[in-house]
Amino acid sequence: MLCLRQLSGNLPRPWLEIGVGTGRFAEGLGIDVGIDPASAVVASAKRRGIRTVRALGHALPFQDGQFGAVFVIVTLCFADDAQGLLREAARVTQPEGGIVVGVVPAESPWGEFHAARGKRGHAFYSEAEFYTLAQLGDLARLAELWVDRVVSTLLQRPGRGPFDVERPRQGADGRAGFVATLFRPRRQPVGSPPASSWEHDDGEVPRPLLCAKDNTEIDPHNPRCPYPSSQCRFRACCPVREAMRYRRKESRR
Repeated sequence: MLCLRQLSGNLPRPWLEIGVGTGRFAEGLGIDVGIDPASAVVASAKRRGIRTVRALGHALPFQDGQFGAVFVIVTLCFADDAQGLLREAARVTQPEGGIVVGVVPAESPWGEFHAARGKRGHAFYSEAEFYTLAQLGDLARLAELWVDRVVSTLLQRPGRGPFDVERPRQGADGRAGFVATLFRPRRQPVGSPPASSWEHDDGEVPRPLLCAKDNTEIDPHNPRCPYPSSQCRFRACCPVREAMRYRRKESRR
């Protein structure tokens, strides 16, 4: 929950959660609306005070730009169409809003633990398809989403608890049992500089250009990725690499 609060504090209202389930996260975060295809869990979320709608994540019954923030919390691994879900999340998000995606990385001890439980026939995890952070980056790029910030937590290994509460760490850590990413919907034409990297024409102060791996701030006028491509799990949708590509394109003109 601390990870999600760190990323969502400044996002405009209203908020939507895709895959609201029983509403535990929605209640804790103060999310306004939740969708889920299962009638039983939607009823549970409604009793928690969440306005609920029965719907599928890849076919949201909402208008374009209706929400300031969309949350996808440990839901992507259960989606029939993960790419379609992220595209729909981007569609219903306001231009200045964000999509907060929380995942259990497939390469983490927790991802391997739950995947093994699924293979043994666990009723819940047998339906899950866990994604690596690199795969999440590819899905986000195809949905035209770009990384703003990433935080990680749950470095404790799975097994018998109790577990200590961990403070979120900045950046993407594939060893962590939970990684939360704030994505921004892309609104400018392909080939133009990322909105988080350059001055706006209207004089607004731009968001800083941050490395997707560890949230290090990068000079937007001379963008350089501090990591080799093989070490950047979000390289497919990293604003630093997009800014570098834009600079190279401009220099060839």
